[in-house]
Amino acid sequence: PDRNDEVSPDLPSLSALLNVAIDVAKAGGRRTLEFFGGRVEAETKQDGSPVTSADRESEDEMRRKILHAFPSHTIIGEEKGLTQGDSRIRWIIDPLDLHSAPAERAIPELPAPSVS
Repeated sequence: PDRNDEVSPDLPSLSALLNVAIDVAKAGGRRTLEFFGGRVEAETKQDGSPVTSADRESEDEMRRKILHAFPSHTIIGEEKGLTQGDSRIRWIIDPLDLHSAPAERAIPELPAPSVS
């Protein structure tokens, strides 16, 4: 079998994981874009960093997509923390990252949000 299509009997194929990852990132990005140009509620987290309703709702959407496709997978998200699953696979998500976007580092005057 093709290495990309079969990892092991108990794990999904790499192509299945990739397809879901792309769908999750796009869904999170679409949800985040709905907030641009409008009023966004923001708070300050314990660590001093900002968190907005866009962050939270985007992460919620990303989590829903992952758990729909792979209910047993573990998710670690910046806003909601750990959702422990039974699988060895872990998803790490950051719904709206304004601080480490490559374009922002290259051109500080032009912030470029990213969804990861």
